[in-house]
Amino acid sequence: MKLHTVVLEHAAAFIGRTPWDVSRDADLLAQAQIAAHRVYGNRPITCGIDVYNVEVEAWGAQVENHDPMGVPTLGSPIFSDPEALLHLPMLDLHRDGRLPLLLEAARKIAAELLGVPLRVPLAGPFSVAVGLVGFETLLMEMLENEAVVKEALLILGEHQARLCAQFAERGFQTTIYRKCLPRWLHRR
Repeated sequence: MKLHTVVLEHAAAFIGRTPWDVSRDADLLAQAQIAAHRVYGNRPITCGIDVYNVEVEAWGAQVENHDPMGVPTLGSPIFSDPEALLHLPMLDLHRDGRLPLLLEAARKIAAELLGVPLRVPLAGPFSVAVGLVGFETLLMEMLENEAVVKEALLILGEHQARLCAQFAERGFQTTIYRKCLPRWLHRR
């Protein structure tokens, strides 16, 4: 396994801004990641700040700024039942949430640092499900309604794969950040 240096919210400090500010502005995100790269020489550059929140926010969750120097955090889950995850629309890179911001920042970084590998971070399906329904709800449903949770995770995986393809069509690779997955998902 190859390890990489990843600079996320810490990148904001290099331009004297907060992680919240940088997470909300493509120019600031690009400037912060470029500045961090000039100090650390990290390869690939990860174009993001709060990697577990972007897709969840694009589907309607609120991201909050509790600690200006900390990572932006998700508010309350927007669904109380994992069955709602079976009906989520496909996200569009050009219109949903901060996905357009990530795309624009990635373009700016790539233009400034020609030839430096760049990755756009996305959350894995389990992480997205936790953000949308909450950990306790998801955990209880895994015990009581395994089939629905499994189907929801597979559908979220398809959504994430399509997002990866949308970024790839525009010349960008992605990195999937994931929390551990339940063992039964691997027995597919």
